[in-house]
Amino acid sequence: MVRKKNRGFTLIEAIIVVTILGIIAGVGVYSLVNFYNLWTFSTYGMNVLWSSRYLMRDLTTNLRQVRDGSSIGIATPTGFSFTDVNGNIINYNYSNGILQKNNTQITSGFTSFAFTYYDAYNNLLTAPVLSPSTNIRYVGIAFTLISANQAFSAQTKVKLRNVT
Repeated sequence: MVRKKNRGFTLIEAIIVVTILGIIAGVGVYSLVNFYNLWTFSTYGMNVLWSSRYLMRDLTTNLRQVRDGSSIGIATPTGFSFTDVNGNIINYNYSNGILQKNNTQITSGFTSFAFTYYDAYNNLLTAPVLSPSTNIRYVGIAFTLISANQAFSAQTKVKLRNVT
């Protein structure tokens, strides 16, 4: 009867296999880390984007409902207060990265927020007249939100519908 020698792997073959497995594992971990970073970036980015869209929609919808030229109470870069067409007092106030509407926090995470005011000819008003009737016809809104190192900036200008 013929006996065959049991052969194992040589040291060179084992080193080559371990090296190949190491390269495959390195590429896999690198790909997994990149996928996780991309997922985190897109998730936080979408959250910031949706928060910004909701905020802008809320602000523009409410600002278009200013009752008339005498219903604006405060017009500063960080605050705007007015009475709407239903007689409700709406007060927006920005301080320390937090925007509040009627003393209720709407959102936080701002790095900047500002109201700007314009007259009927679209000229910037540095000191808007509030009484007896305002000279504000447009309100500009500009802000930057940040969350998990994801920043989103937005700006718009809203025409006050009922102010003539």
